[in-house]
This record gives sequence, structure tokens and C-alpha cells, in this order.
Amino acid sequence: MELEGGYELVVKSIDIDGNRVYLELYKDKEMIDSRIIVPANQVDDEFVYSRPGTSNEIRAKLKNSFRSAYQNLATIVGIWQNSEDNPDRILINKSQLIILSSKESIKLEEGYELFIKSMDIEGDKICLELDKDGKLVHEEVIIPPNDVDDIFHYSRAGTSHEILIHFKNVLRTPDQDLVTIDRIWQNSKDNPDRILINDSRSMTLSSQMPLELQEGYELAIRFADIEGNKAYLQFSRDGEVIDSKLIIPANEVDDNFVYSQAEASNQIKVHFKNAYRGTDHSLAMIDGIWQTSGMDPYRILINDTQLRTVSSRFGLMLEEGYELEIQSMDLDGNRVYVVLVKDGEIVASQVIMPANEGDDTFIYSCPGTPQEIRVRFKNAFRGADQNLATADGLWQTSEVNPDLILIDDPRSRTMTSGTTLALEEGYKLAINSIDIDGNKVNLDLYKDEIVIDSQVIIPANEVDDTFIYSCPGTSQEIRVRFKNAFRGADQSMATVDSLWQTSEIDPNPILINDTRSQTITSGTPLKLEEGYELIIPSIDIDGNKLYLELCKDGMMVDSQVITPENEVDDTFIYSRPETSQKIKVHFKNAFRGAEQSLVTIDSISQ
Repeated sequence: MELEGGYELVVKSIDIDGNRVYLELYKDKEMIDSRIIVPANQVDDEFVYSRPGTSNEIRAKLKNSFRSAYQNLATIVGIWQNSEDNPDRILINKSQLIILSSKESIKLEEGYELFIKSMDIEGDKICLELDKDGKLVHEEVIIPPNDVDDIFHYSRAGTSHEILIHFKNVLRTPDQDLVTIDRIWQNSKDNPDRILINDSRSMTLSSQMPLELQEGYELAIRFADIEGNKAYLQFSRDGEVIDSKLIIPANEVDDNFVYSQAEASNQIKVHFKNAYRGTDHSLAMIDGIWQTSGMDPYRILINDTQLRTVSSRFGLMLEEGYELEIQSMDLDGNRVYVVLVKDGEIVASQVIMPANEGDDTFIYSCPGTPQEIRVRFKNAFRGADQNLATADGLWQTSEVNPDLILIDDPRSRTMTSGTTLALEEGYKLAINSIDIDGNKVNLDLYKDEIVIDSQVIIPANEVDDTFIYSCPGTSQEIRVRFKNAFRGADQSMATVDSLWQTSEIDPNPILINDTRSQTITSGTPLKLEEGYELIIPSIDIDGNKLYLELCKDGMMVDSQVITPENEVDDTFIYSRPETSQKIKVHFKNAFRGAEQSLVTIDSISQ
């Protein structure tokens, strides 16, 4: 974007989610400033075009958006257009639902046509293109509200015939898409007073198996969106598609698997604490099992609150020939599709949504002893080449003499996926893997080189934005505060807005006290005094956490995972040194599509 006086503002990169922008400011072709911008990206659900020099206007209001592996979709709830030649003449004023596909367009009047040009990776933002007689006249980034909309409702025109279906959740797996339906209601098209279906049982429906209703109606899941939060449905009668809709269920916590045998009062209940998807297998932590007998429902077979791990490699064995198996899990490890097998045959299935609440401490006791090992985790980090976690509390008592405390250490330390944390009496703790978002850690505990326990830990991952280091045995201190982080396609960077350093030789002199904002990149260390430099080896995939290493005379002396606040910071401001000149540019939103990246600017002052 060209400004006055030889200035030019360039968007160099936008992060993968389209939430942060890296800008460079040039003066006479020479870079003089750079900045990471974090726009508010607030809901902005109306596409508006006004032809320059006229009062002609086209408006389209969007309800939601949807990105799948097959096509992109958006629900339009209103279109309005007046005439170019006579603005008082309204050509279109529609308020019915229209689903716009990336494979089609909406034909408007006077040669106008509306397209979905692109959609961001999460399917929350849309770049719409308006053409006039085949030529681009306007494009705009739209952010629909994407509110919960969990009921499919069909009414036959001119009658009181109705079909209502309530959707509880959606799950996208590698081989199929699933939804949970927990209410179906249908009356007859010929006699609306006659109720054909009134069913509030929960059932799992797959994209490979349509829901058959009465009187020739059928509801099919075409596909789930890329995030597995929404589903695109098609409704047909006698094989002909008569309606379609984007459904957005609440996807709320539903962490109990419950099964009751038909025509019996026996029951199986299993409570899921959390779920985890690794690179080669999926896990779930179960902390409650209840089972009564199919032959004698008053007989309790299992009543167990012991914490245990269930894997996609091996099921949970129950009594009387039952086994609970993990069939699949979504990419984020937030939803689990489980099936209950009885004597080799599937008798029930359910989509489970564990709470996945913070659970930051690995706890182990040797069976039959009061011995205890506790390791508390502060955060977790998944990088391109290694995984990390910060442990900030170790406690271990002896299995031979539980009154003997072997370790009581509150110091913070960084664990990597390639190393182990050595404990006493032959124990050691290792990171098996970290989930794709870097929020959960799968840990293995070894005793004499044999795995004896495995757990999923969910650290708090709270804001922790300041790197702090003191040279052992001195009162020296180095403090570096990070404002935000950014991961681009070709480099990673962070904004530092405070530096403080005292000398390790004489802590009284302050070597650095700088509150100016500056951008540092993964390829350029931050130079400090007395031979210190701070390096960014890695930033996580979402650009929310940094892995930092502090070096002294070329040798690493400390490492930490830092989590900046990454708050909205939507205005680029530049002041020319020793002058009162100022440039201010306000960014409304940012968008990263498959082919291009865009930003919306709504204010420039120079």
C-alpha cells in the first residue's frame, strides 16, 4: 500500500489462522520499521457494495460459513439490490435461506454475480467476490457469527406438515463423518394431526448411512466441515433432494458412555476424563466404570473409580463378554467415537466429548504401597522438530520406606521428547508424544527400563510472557517480556516490549533497561550484554508459544517455553525519529486463503 512522501506499507506474511499480520514499512524502497499486528477479527456479516458515484447498492447478509475437503459453503439469509439506473427501484429483496457453494454463484440483476472466492483454514472467514459482466468490481472479507443452529426444520409449503430433528454433536474422522441425533419429530403430510415419529432416544448417524423417516423422506449427512464442528445436510423425498442446510450443534461436554440392554434393566456406564490423539494411536483416560448383570440387574459386576488408560490398540474389557473400543477420534482429540462389543458383535455406539479439563500433575503409586511420585507440568509445546514440556514441581517418596522423601524440587525445567526426566529408585519419566495443538502430553513412566504407567496430562498453559534468568550463585538478572508471537510460512518472529539486564560481575549496574517495542526473528538472535544472546529456535504451529534458548559465549545456559498474551493490537503506528511526523493505519481484520492473503484497512492517517 503506497502512502505519501515515498512511504510504502507491505503485508509480508499472515499466520496460518489469519489472525496475525507481519508488516514492513519502507521509505524510498528501504525498510525502516516492522511490526506484528493482531486485528480484532470481530463478526462482520454483511457484504456491501456501492457503485462509485451512484446510490446503487448490493447487500448480502451471511449467517454461517463452512469449509470441507470437498467444497466451501455459506448460508445467506438476505439479499438486497437496487437498480443502477433508477436507485428507487428495488430489484431484489429476499430473506429466505440460500446456501452458496464455492462451485456455484448467485446470479443477481443487471449483470452482477456473487462468488465465494476463498475461505480461511478454519472456515470462519469468507472472501466474497462480486463480478459485473464477468469483471471483478469488489471483494470483501466477511466474518459470519456462526452461532449454534442445531435443529433441522422442514415445513411443507401451505400445510402444517413438519419434520424436526435435533443434532447434539458432530465428529469428523479419517474414514467417515458422524452426528449424534437426540430428537426426531414428524407428522403426516396428508394428515398433520397424525404424529408419525416422536423419538427422543440418542442415535449415531454416519455419512455412509442416511436417516430414513416416514412417507419417503430421508436425511443424509453429505460431509462435516474441516474442524468437525458443523455438518452439511441434504433432505430428500422419494430420492429427490428438496432441501439442504448447514447445521452447527452445541457440541457440549458429554463424557459418559451409557448402555442399557433392550428389554432388560442392566446397565453399563463408563466415564471419560480426557482424550488424546497421538501420531500413531489414540488414548482416553477413564476414571469410572459401573456395570450390572444382564441376568441379574441387582448384581453389581463392576464399580471402579480407578484411573486407567484405554487405547485404540486395546479395548476396555468388561464382564459378561462386553468390551468397549475406541473406533476413532477427531484431529484435536476432543471427541471420541466408541463402540460396545458383545461376543464379537457391535451392540451400541456413541460419540463421547470428554471435558478435557486442566489436569497438570502426573501421579503414580507403586501398587500395594503408599509410595508416591508427583510431577507437575506448567505448559506443553509442539514444535516442528521436537516436543517440549515445562515441569515445575517434582515429588517422590521411596517405595521401600514411604516416609523417606527422595525428591522435593520446585525448580522449573524443560523436558524434550528426546530425553527423559531421571527420578530415584530406577524410575524415569518420558514424553511419548504431544497432541497437534500442543495442549496435552502423553507421558510414560519407566521402572528399570520397563513402561509401568502411561497418562495424559493437560497443563494449564497460562500466559507466561517473561523470560527470566539469573546466573547461579549471583544476584544477576535478565528479563525479556514478549508481547506476541507469530509463525509465518518462511520465518517465525516475536515482539519484545521490555528488556532488563544487570551484570553478573556486579549486580548494581543496570546494563539494559529498554521498553521500546522491537521485532525479533527466528533467524536473528537478540543480543544482550556480557556475551548473552536470546534465540528463538521454534514457535508452535498456532503461533501462541515460543521455545527460547539463552546462550552465553555461544553455549546454551537456559531454555524456556514462553506464552505471550497475544492480545488485540490492531494499529500500525510509526513516528519518524526526532520529528512529529506520524503514520497510523488501523486494521479491521485479516484473512489467509489458499491462494492469497488479505487484510481489511478501515483508517489511514499520515
